[in-house]
Amino acid sequence: MAKPLNPIDITKAFPFKPLKKVGIGEGHPVEPLGLSFKWKITGAESGYAFAVYEMSIQPGTGIPEHVHPYAEFFYVLQGDIEVRGRDEHGASTRTPLSAGESAVVPTNSPHGLHNVSASPAKFLSVATFEHEEAFNRIEVAMKEAGADNLPQSEQAEVFISLAADMQVHFIDTTVGEGV
Repeated sequence: MAKPLNPIDITKAFPFKPLKKVGIGEGHPVEPLGLSFKWKITGAESGYAFAVYEMSIQPGTGIPEHVHPYAEFFYVLQGDIEVRGRDEHGASTRTPLSAGESAVVPTNSPHGLHNVSASPAKFLSVATFEHEEAFNRIEVAMKEAGADNLPQSEQAEVFISLAADMQVHFIDTTVGEGV
């Protein structure tokens, strides 16, 4: 029979980081084009296995339909969100999600989110660290391009171009606007 490992021996044999608690309101904030979200867990913190963000969406607005080369999971914390996408024939679909419900979007599947609530909606998203990396690079590039000083429509054009460089392609180009 195998002998239980001694916790001190484990810490010497397997370097690890201690558990990290992320409190309410904590996380690295990112605010592209009026959208507001926080990275709750980064790729680096998960050993580059996944990244988690929390996003609030104002009533009548959302994230335009787009695709990227990794799957994404959504869990609604408050409000009602409509996940917009496409079926296998390319026809538009709308899948309603309420607080406590979730959905998974497969790799390269078109998807976007829209708050159909009368108040702000909030959800968690889990994806690979590449999703986080794309947003982090876009955020830096937008600042370097001076996009903060551009009108919203020009900021959207810069964002869409930078996103394409990160393999995030928008089907609907109304980034940051009511969709």
